[in-house]
Amino acid sequence: MLPFNFHHLYYFYTIANEGSISRASKYLRVSQPALSSQLKKFESNMELDLFHREGKSLVLSDQGRMVMAYAKTIFDAGQELYDCLRNVSKNGRIHVRIGVATFSPKACTTSLVNFFLDKEPQAHITLEENKLDVLAEKLNDHVLDIVISDVPFAARAGSSIQNKIVAHVPILFCAHKEIARKIKKLPAGLNGIPLILPPSMSPIHGAVQEYLVMHNLKPHLRAEIEDPEVIGRMLAARKGVSALNCYTLFQSPWKEELVPIGPPLEIEDTIFLITKKRKASHPLLQHTLENFTLKLPSRCRF
Repeated sequence: MLPFNFHHLYYFYTIANEGSISRASKYLRVSQPALSSQLKKFESNMELDLFHREGKSLVLSDQGRMVMAYAKTIFDAGQELYDCLRNVSKNGRIHVRIGVATFSPKACTTSLVNFFLDKEPQAHITLEENKLDVLAEKLNDHVLDIVISDVPFAARAGSSIQNKIVAHVPILFCAHKEIARKIKKLPAGLNGIPLILPPSMSPIHGAVQEYLVMHNLKPHLRAEIEDPEVIGRMLAARKGVSALNCYTLFQSPWKEELVPIGPPLEIEDTIFLITKKRKASHPLLQHTLENFTLKLPSRCRF
């Protein structure tokens, strides 16, 4: 018989994750005295000192780190079991929970959703857009099944989170046909032109700024906008020039009004699918990782 129960182990696991009994008690909704008593009982049963104090924080001892490694394996497996059961809803529909990293091209996200639905028409899809580090944490906690992003997640050594490149999409300048006709030659023709870019945190923004500096260009930065659809609307309204990946351009509702200006830049938008390695695979994830790619329109291949 084990010298502890799994409630004790879970209390220890939560305290270690939260770094203090006070924070763990709020998370668990258990009083601090009761939680402290349970921890002491667990340590007594194990005949180990699992923590030592550093200021107001509890830090794992060497023995505590060993116990924590096993606890993480146990509770990750338990969460994964629950996750697998959740993947198929009570009415038999497969549930796919997709995270969309901020600045990821919406056209690429739409392609991923359509891929799932083409494979499993009755699937229940949910989308959540957020910062990549938030989505990666939810992926790690089995709240999400997959994340699509235009930057990879910098996983720590030994992490089970994996990045897979599914496309390298060329970036090009584009505008409404009437605006494009006024730009006779690149790159010089961009001088003084109203420019609409994604915000400075976007990979495209930094790459375009480098291009402008390299060619000594000084366009008028009219706006920095996060949503590519809003950028598309502004371009269609003849408000300026923007740099978009060609997949977004040729999949947009305004693709007949907007045209590329010159050939693609020496800049690419790299699209990643980010997943967590599991013992039991989600019914659709392995198929997606093996088969999903962005099929670039022929006009993207200059």
